[in-house]
Amino acid sequence: LNSNEGIITSATVTINSAPAVNSTKLFILHQGTKINISNEEQNNWAEIQIANGNSGWIKTSDFEKI
Repeated sequence: LNSNEGIITSATVTINSAPAVNSTKLFILHQGTKINISNEEQNNWAEIQIANGNSGWIKTSDFEKI
């Protein structure tokens, strides 16, 4: 079991390359998408990975842990 899983709660979320609003935009996720959350968190941002292996940073307010 992976206790570091989450679900996107915002309608759409842009995943960034770094924990900053002005960093490079990598891809977009939609509400209901399952994510894996790494142990890395900085200033209300968390590093995540999705099923296809893509990873990036998301604001912690845009998902809920499950």
